Amino acid sequence: MASAASMQLVHCHRTLPSLFQSSHTQNVYNVCMPQVPPLCSPATARALTSRSRYASSLSVTQLSRAPSIKYRRMVCNSMANEVELQAKVTTKCFFDVEIGGEPVGEKGYGYKGCSFHRIIKDFMIQGGDFTEGDGTGGISIYGSKFADESFSLKHVGPGVLSMANAGPDTNGSQFFICTVKTPWLDNRHVVFGNVVDGMDVVRKLESQETSRTDGPRLPCRIINCGELPVGA
Repeated sequence: MASAASMQLVHCHRTLPSLFQSSHTQNVYNVCMPQVPPLCSPATARALTSRSRYASSLSVTQLSRAPSIKYRRMVCNSMANEVELQAKVTTKCFFDVEIGGEPVGEKGYGYKGCSFHRIIKDFMIQGGDFTEGDGTGGISIYGSKFADESFSLKHVGPGVLSMANAGPDTNGSQFFICTVKTPWLDNRHVVFGNVVDGMDVVRKLESQETSRTDGPRLPCRIINCGELPVGA
């Protein structure tokens, strides 16, 4: 049965694409052949690998718990769940997420209809490839890639939003949501926001059964997204 949920995000750096839009070593990449993380220390065992290498983090909390609603929402801003605020909130947005439903949205420059193509339990959830849907694509309003903005914000805990990349200055539209503290990603991936409402949605996504290449068995998609008033 299909289910849907929503989350809200907060933006604290210019890096967040206005589009709103592996190896099991814990790094976040967009590469063609995801690798399986070795059984070693977190710093080397958790790499986010996708086919073009992009990553981002955020924290989430749930807005509504009503069982009758068709979806639930995650709200994100610059404060991670149970973590000190790292920066001033500049933008607040939401993702309405559907699990196990039919394809929705239209292909274009935006996150509506975009999939979470890679999920690794106790690490992160990766999405944002709205051109190919499998981690090989993505684009931003700045072009196919844009430079790292700042590494001042850190991967301090669950719900952190960060940009996926293929190395220095290769940010696109792909991002990831951390489900644990990931300090080994500091100074390598640009943190740009946090989930502030809908963390249960993140946990639901994290719990999905996945393939050997970390793809969810059921399609997990953003069915709607948009910007909210910062004070909302």
